[in-house]
Amino acid sequence: MQVFFASCAWAVVQAKEPPAAPSADDAIFQEGRRHLEKIGADGKAAPSLERLRTFWFLSVAQDSMLPHARAEWEALRSRKELYPDLERAYQGALAVVEAKHALWPPAKLDHLKRAAPLLDSAVAKSPHHPEIRYLRLMSCFYLPFFFGRKWSVDADFRALAQLLPQSRGVVPEGLRAEVAKFVLENFQGISPQDRSRLVPLAAVRSDRGQESASRP
Repeated sequence: MQVFFASCAWAVVQAKEPPAAPSADDAIFQEGRRHLEKIGADGKAAPSLERLRTFWFLSVAQDSMLPHARAEWEALRSRKELYPDLERAYQGALAVVEAKHALWPPAKLDHLKRAAPLLDSAVAKSPHHPEIRYLRLMSCFYLPFFFGRKWSVDADFRALAQLLPQSRGVVPEGLRAEVAKFVLENFQGISPQDRSRLVPLAAVRSDRGQESASRP
């Protein structure tokens, strides 16, 4: 189930009056752990993009999941099973999670400085890939304002509002629905036309988590 993915946005925390981040015991992460059990949580399961998505999401709340997410990314990279720009985007997104869990402020900054060019270059090379846009949006939306990422947040919101209605079969339906819902709830600059196209998508619920999102 993809219902929990867009809710990772709760966890990296933005600017001025940030919402409280959920704990690892929050229902959304419990659902994520159930999903991981469903698709194979142990090391015997074959690496997959779906496992990478899930480990990445869970690592936002649980630093113990970060090595699993990193290992899944390394395995997929070594097998050349990820579209190169999506590979780069996940590398950047994982660096943002590393920043979240780092205890030493300079280490946090180092991780974020490493993440930004990875995410930006992935988007620059594949601007029409919705999952790459989603990863950068979720990685930057809750960053403090002094990081100056409002420009990329606005660009990714605007791009996703237009890309999601056309992305059937590119990202899993449940993930597409949750990202559409997040855009509707948080993008103040959405046009009436884009809103009308996203509303039906946001109502969809799907368990088809194995659909490929590895290529544009």
